[in-house]
Amino acid sequence: MRTRLLLLTVVCVVLAAAVWACDPPGGGIGSPPAGATVSGTTSILLTVTSETEVKGVDIYLDGNLLDSLTAEPYEYKWDTAKAENGEHELSAKVRAADRPDGAIEAIKVTVKN
Repeated sequence: MRTRLLLLTVVCVVLAAAVWACDPPGGGIGSPPAGATVSGTTSILLTVTSETEVKGVDIYLDGNLLDSLTAEPYEYKWDTAKAENGEHELSAKVRAADRPDGAIEAIKVTVKN
């Protein structure tokens, strides 16, 4: 009975470690803040958290790729004059070396040029 309990414990620990090792990277959009009104050239600054090497961060405007950044700081200078006035969604995806890609939660901003 003790051998079975020990084996079950070891299996559970190994499985828990494997699940933890597969957690995708994450982060957030630090700037501009959600709900902001933006104009001109606006910095999009991303914070990234990952337990492993980050290969890059893809920034999206309304689901369309704006840029792929491969080094910190993960900052993109967005020329809002190229977007229509009105509400837009900014989102991002973090690409890690050995984990699934992680999504950064989208925010809404309003362009007013």
